[in-house]
Amino acid sequence: MKYTKENIKSYILYNQNLFSHSERKMYYSLKDLMDCICRMGVIQIDSINVVERSHYLTLWSRLGFYNKSDLDSLIYGEQKQLFEYWFHCASLIPLNIYKYLADKMDTYKNNNDKWSKEWLSQPENLILMKQVYEHVKSHGNVRSADFDEEKPIGGWWNRKPTKNALEQLYNRGDLMVTDRVNFCRIYDIKERVLPNWVDKSQISFQEAIAFKLTLSAKCLGVFFLQELMNYANIRKSSIEGVLASIIKKGEIIPIEVAEFREPMYIHKEKISDLSNFTEANIDSTWTTFLSPFDCIFWNKKRNRVIFDFENVFEAYKPEKSRKWGYYNMPILYRGNFIGRIDPKVDRQSKKLILKSIFLEKGIKISESLIKDISRTLADFQRFNNANSIEIHFSNSDEFRRKLIKSGI
Repeated sequence: MKYTKENIKSYILYNQNLFSHSERKMYYSLKDLMDCICRMGVIQIDSINVVERSHYLTLWSRLGFYNKSDLDSLIYGEQKQLFEYWFHCASLIPLNIYKYLADKMDTYKNNNDKWSKEWLSQPENLILMKQVYEHVKSHGNVRSADFDEEKPIGGWWNRKPTKNALEQLYNRGDLMVTDRVNFCRIYDIKERVLPNWVDKSQISFQEAIAFKLTLSAKCLGVFFLQELMNYANIRKSSIEGVLASIIKKGEIIPIEVAEFREPMYIHKEKISDLSNFTEANIDSTWTTFLSPFDCIFWNKKRNRVIFDFENVFEAYKPEKSRKWGYYNMPILYRGNFIGRIDPKVDRQSKKLILKSIFLEKGIKISESLIKDISRTLADFQRFNNANSIEIHFSNSDEFRRKLIKSGI
């Protein structure tokens, strides 16, 4: 079967739970949240909090309003099912795949990354790391701030020594994050954090890489081969042979897309799903805003080639150099990315401020667009615990005027 780019774009959104209202509920159980997370594989974490932090937003974009404390309980509660570690970036990862992160932990344990090698080349740092581990083992629930020492002058790379030691122990898997207070990590030894049911059995490096490539394939839905190592942040040198074996076994299958000379691929378990979805010819009904750190945007080529959209993160640019705004969030409207909002919550006045709202060129300002964006803004306002909304600027006066008139 030959597919079109439109088929592929719609299926990717469907596969990531960004296509239809059919799964939306008034209340979501912990299982509902985990099911949504597992469709993405992992959720990226980031500290910026001009609105709710990215890991909360990523679920909201797919579900609408839900209880944020339920997600916290899945990460840090007694019934935890997620843990913090590295995947694409800093991420929330299901505990049932814990053993497949062993290759990453071993990289740090064997000092195979440049930063670890340099830092641990100094004997005093190796001694300090052992002392910090023993302190955490004896006391438990330790923050970096609990160590009384001066912070060196400089950037993040020149942090105080105990902070570096904690990071090393975390990267190696000896310590885990057991909680966060004001987004600051609280560490404990892994034996006290990992639930007893977690599979900790040893696997080979190749098995870990194969699993992460397969997981990435399922989460991406349809993909170019280069996207696989990007999704799980795997070095190209690590996948040689492993990826070839997966393809040879028929685990991932090439498919033809009319607009592309290069083949795209899909996991064998998804091929009938893609065929059925394409034949059903369903129109998207989902409208939402997405975090700039959402996994849908992790590959720039995918954004440009499949979605005809470029997600540009501008928080670290000088203000005068920004085009879209500090924390601009792409707008997804019924299967297409049509613009961006740059939101900020004034938590003292409980006001959601849209510093700007941009539409892409050629977007028709229809009644359904105004209705969908207004409804999404109302839900976003509620999710951010705000009581009112202000829109400061739009590149379309008509759009801004009609949104305000809609009663947001």
